Amino acid sequence: MFDKLTMIPFLSLQMITITCRQAGPGPLPSREREKNKTMSILCESLKNRIGYLPIIAGTLNLICGIYCMVWWESAYPLTFYQPDIGITCWLYCSTMNPWLGAVNLLAGVILILGGSFLLTNRNKLGAYFSLISGIATFPIGLLGIFAGFYAIRINPPNRN
Repeated sequence: MFDKLTMIPFLSLQMITITCRQAGPGPLPSREREKNKTMSILCESLKNRIGYLPIIAGTLNLICGIYCMVWWESAYPLTFYQPDIGITCWLYCSTMNPWLGAVNLLAGVILILGGSFLLTNRNKLGAYFSLISGIATFPIGLLGIFAGFYAIRINPPNRN
């Protein structure tokens, strides 16, 4: 079982989604049933913890924004050496525009909200919050984008 736990991070999103949807009880031989039981436990564990990714990304984005507000001195002429954990943080640190600072902090808070909604089983709202703010905070926002797509793929929204 430990081998399967260490393999989970290396599996692709598509493979995890297909395996999670197929895992479950049924008229299978005992070895296959044990394999499906293990995969369903892993899938449930991943579903319950996927919300931590956007929370980590949002926290790092907020730390970057607060760092730029308090300690960063803007350099003239502008260079690419500003803190660049996310697009909005880089824009704010390079221009010191208060509106970009507000956008940066808002994107970080929305990422944290999206992750907390994913952890409290409000998957649709959390997935969309994580996707939108993950795009706004791109390099670190990949964690939010992954969590949002994963939540949508595992629990697709109703098309009614």
